[in-house]
Parts: sequence; structure tokens; C-alpha cells
Amino acid sequence: MNEEWFGICAKGPTNEKGLYQLFPRASYYLLKDLHKFNPYAPGANLESINLHFGDAQIMDATLRARGDKAAMGGNDTQILKISNLRAEFTTFNTGGSLITTPDSDDPNTTGFPNRLGFDHMQSYFIGVEGNPTANMRANVNVNILGRVAENPINEIFYENRGRAQNIETSDGRVLSTDINRVQIYNASYTWNAKDFELRGFYRTGHYHWGYEGDFFGLYPEANYGPNLDIYNGETLGFEIDGKRSLNGFKATFGPQLWWGANPAYLIKYAKQIGKFNVAPFTMKILTKLKYLNRYLPLLFQYQKLEELPSMYKEKLEV
Repeated sequence: MNEEWFGICAKGPTNEKGLYQLFPRASYYLLKDLHKFNPYAPGANLESINLHFGDAQIMDATLRARGDKAAMGGNDTQILKISNLRAEFTTFNTGGSLITTPDSDDPNTTGFPNRLGFDHMQSYFIGVEGNPTANMRANVNVNILGRVAENPINEIFYENRGRAQNIETSDGRVLSTDINRVQIYNASYTWNAKDFELRGFYRTGHYHWGYEGDFFGLYPEANYGPNLDIYNGETLGFEIDGKRSLNGFKATFGPQLWWGANPAYLIKYAKQIGKFNVAPFTMKILTKLKYLNRYLPLLFQYQKLEELPSMYKEKLEV
């Protein structure tokens, strides 16, 4: 676009390649209507010129330009949006014969199900997605608990974290009914840059490297379906794929890359040598972090690693 079009056309949103499309501004539509007048037509005079320019509709041109901007998917409406809005309402009915479940709730017991009859539960999910640029996206989903049922026969489900619990305090036993009512359900982000692609995940899973040289399954798949919710499991980490000069390089790091994993990082580089595809692979499990979190208070107490008792020192030096 040369300087003759400056102010007539505007830039649309930038795509992942750094390119953009142009769309007309209001001045384009206004000038388009004004240039419909032919000053060399028979009967054209100064009065008809003034009448034609006076009939120009600036607001009409503005509305048409706004329509073009909306059709292009302007950044103002795409940067932040609601990606998920869901409400789950569940009703439970527990009953039967030859069972020990009481007819009514006994506050002196903590067993489940707590009583026979009906109970209900509400669980709400809200997701927000951010797209600051065309090559970057982030999404986070939050779970908010309403009432958590106390009488389901199956005691293991995602929302059971919010059940009322008796807590022993210095003033005696206190019943708490607002434990962990709001929790991050899952989150992810992607950044597709010129030299790499970065993907982060929290409870969203990832695929394995079995078709890329990982013959021993060192980096397993982490898509667990509903089981991750049932047992309130977690996966957390990020993956990076190299491009251009880094083509063939892949790495991943995280405190729990798959369900139950220790903190670890894995690095792989694939390259074709003649007729063979070679993929050197390295893996490091950071077991020190597991013991460091457990014995960190002792480390502060003794100030130095050498001052720790031998049984704790061996743990931290694993």
C-alpha cells in the first residue's frame, strides 16, 4: 500500500505470519460517493456540485466501515472472550433394603452416603480465552461449586473436594462447609513463533512420542478422559518444538508431565542421516524436588546441608 492510500484503508488483525489484510475506512466510502458526480456532464454547474457534496452521508460511511472491521474479526473483540459456560445440576436418590445407611443424617458420623432419600448438587464451569495475537492463545477454565451432595453411593467424584469437613481446632471441632469451592479446572496456552512452537498444559493432556523415536515409552500419552476428574488428578508442564535452524529439536519440562510423575525434563533431537532417521533422547527425573519439598523446613532449621542428620541428608543428596 503506497502513501496515496494512507488514511483511506486500515490494517486488519495480524495473522501468524505477521501479515494482514486491509479494509476501507469511512473516508473511502465517502470519497466513493463524492466521485460519482461527473462535473463534465451536461447541466453540471456550481450549484449542482454543492448540492451533491451537501448530500454526502458521513454516518452512513462510518457504519459501512464498521461493518467491514467487524467482518475482518477486529482485535478489539477477539483478544478476550468467554470460551466455556456450563452448569451441571445433578440429583441423587439413595435407597434400598438390608443397608446400613441411616434414614436421616447423623451429625456425629462422617460416613457416606450420609442418609437415604434425595440430594442435589450444582457445579459451574466458566472458561476465558485470550488471543493477544494471531499466533498466541491462552485458555483457562474455572470450576465453582454450589451444593455438594452428601448421599451418593459412589464417594469418588470431582466435586467431593467441597464436602463439609470437621476440623479440629484449639476451640474444639468446627464444621467447615466452604473448603475449596473455587478451583482451576484446566488451562492451556500455545505460542507459535517463527523459530519454535510452545505449548503449556494443566489437566488438558498431551500425546506421546512413540512415533518419533521413543521406543521405550519414556514420554507416555497423558489423555485420561473422565478418570482425571473422578480422582482429581493433575498433569502440568510444557512442550516446545523447534523450527527452522532448530528443526527436529523437541523438549518438555514440568512438575507432573503425566499423572503421578515426578518432576522431569525430556529432550529429543531427530535428524535424517542417509536413509536412517536418528533421534537421540535424554531424560532426567528431578527426584530432588520431591524430597526438597518434604524436608525444606528441616533445611531452614539447620541452616546448612552438612548440619542435617544423616537420614535426611541422604534423602536430599539422592
